Formats: sequence, C-alpha cells, structure tokens
Amino acid sequence: MSSHVSRRHFIGGVTAAAALGTVGITPQVAEARVRRAADRGIRYLPGGAPMHRTLQSRVDEYDALAHLSSNENPFGPSEKALEAMTYAFKYSMRYGYPDNDVQRRIADAHDVPRDHTLMGAGSGEILDVVGLTWLAHDKKVVG
Repeated sequence: MSSHVSRRHFIGGVTAAAALGTVGITPQVAEARVRRAADRGIRYLPGGAPMHRTLQSRVDEYDALAHLSSNENPFGPSEKALEAMTYAFKYSMRYGYPDNDVQRRIADAHDVPRDHTLMGAGSGEILDVVGLTWLAHDKKVVG
C-alpha cells in the first residue's frame, strides 16, 4: 500500500505541528507560573526559552543563584581563566592562533606522548575522525 504526500500537505503538517508545539508557551503563562510559585514561597527560575530569561532578572539575588535547569556554572570563570581569555582575545579573529602548546601540556599531564592526543572543536569532530580512521566500514561509534 502506498500513500502520496505532496509538498503542500507536508509543509501544512509541519506548520501545524510547530504551532501545536508552541501552545501554552507565552510570557503570560510564564508570569503566572512565577506568581503561583511566589505565592507558595518558591523562587521559580524557568530555563530554556529566551522569552523566559527576562523573568529571571526580576528575582532577588540573581547572581547568587545556580540556574541548574539552564546548565550554568554558578561560580563563573576563575580569575586565572579570565586572564587567559583576555589574553586570547587579541587572536580571536584568526584561525590557528597560538595555543600556548596546550596539546603538549595535556599529554604531559597524562604522561603520554604528544602524538597520542587529539584535539577538536567538540566531541562530534573527534568521533568523526575516530570513525573514519580506526573503524571498519561496518562499525559505528556511539557517543
């Protein structure tokens, strides 16, 4: 049995699904959640959608709170990290900027040769290289 789906019907279905996915997610609904939580003595910090972020600025002692639902670090970067970032800004517009030999430092810290380390921009890039380099065509990397 075959069924035909036209582009028009497909786009209509996707649009309807997207509209249903946003039902109930409005600033008014978020405000009501905050008020209900405050009535019970709870500080409500919604994470996720950018429209909710404006509500967080209204909470007392905002900087002292950990926003765990948003995967944020409650302590912020250390002074040493801030110094390193400030130093690196002058190279931020270039590819291949000086990295202070970080790959060698990582290898030394783990007592392995430098050529046993691999660096990339996130795990996806590394897993792609691992799959292409060391696995047979019928094998997969799960990560």
